[in-house]
Amino acid sequence: MKISNLQKETELMIAESLIAEFSSKRYVDWAIKLLSNGYESEYLNVLAGLDNEESETVDKYFKQVLFDLKIEVESDKEKLIEIYATYIAEGVVKKEITTENGLLAFVKVANFMDYESKYLEFTYLSYDIYGLENGEYSYYHDGLTLENKEEYIIEEFRLFLEI
Repeated sequence: MKISNLQKETELMIAESLIAEFSSKRYVDWAIKLLSNGYESEYLNVLAGLDNEESETVDKYFKQVLFDLKIEVESDKEKLIEIYATYIAEGVVKKEITTENGLLAFVKVANFMDYESKYLEFTYLSYDIYGLENGEYSYYHDGLTLENKEEYIIEEFRLFLEI
């Protein structure tokens, strides 16, 4: 795993920890993956063995591993969220992430970002889909139906990426 891929993967994991329920076990799994890819560090070995530890302990070792391996990650939370949102949007457009999972992720992003306008649209889209699935109609998106929701969601993510 190249350092640039490692940096991106690490930033995505940190961003996800900001917006969603996040188990510190993800950091342990990350450490195990690094070890299997040939990375070495005293703290990496410790982190890989912390399956049942308190999250504060895991976080402490995670930060030490970042320092030891000279993995520089974005520290600005908003920029981390932008990196995460772009990753999700690209994944949905390329059909590597389901529209359902992508939309759910963006609703969480919108919530974390205090319903910033560029993410708010996805909350409205989620409301409309929920309404349609429960026999109501689309309040915010004319032309949205259960039959075209997949394409509609993909198009919204495509538009997000263009902005």
